[in-house]
Amino acid sequence: MTTAGERDQFESDNTASTTMGRWRRRIGRMFGVVLLGTVYWVLVRPRMLNWGATPAEVSRSLPGDDLLPNADAESTMAITIDAPPDAIWPWLRQLGQEQGGFYSYEWAENLVGLDIHNAERIIPDWQTLKIGDAVRLGRADRRNDDTTARSLADPSA
Repeated sequence: MTTAGERDQFESDNTASTTMGRWRRRIGRMFGVVLLGTVYWVLVRPRMLNWGATPAEVSRSLPGDDLLPNADAESTMAITIDAPPDAIWPWLRQLGQEQGGFYSYEWAENLVGLDIHNAERIIPDWQTLKIGDAVRLGRADRRNDDTTARSLADPSA
């Protein structure tokens, strides 16, 4: 049989143990979040910023670099397409919202309300692109200022 004093001591020890366990779990979770963030920042992010690009492509000057000479961050992503430039250029000319889309993940773009739809064929009306034209990043009626200037390279280069 336990006395009242022993029972109080047991409950006090049990409460301290429970509180200590909660703090250990919280610290463990915080450590896990910091660890995941560090792994992403050190190992994953650098690879994503230069996805598919060779070291030579990353280090060389590209058309448009002069438009933002003191950029806060740089990213060069690349893919290799086994086709001549004149077969690819029409697809690039029709980039943009309310045109050919961005040949990306429509679901992700539409998740944030951009209403993007990727073209599945070349549209002759969208082939009139000129140097300096703007690419719409969102619908004009909802995102009037969301554009980016195009700096075009020579497709035959």
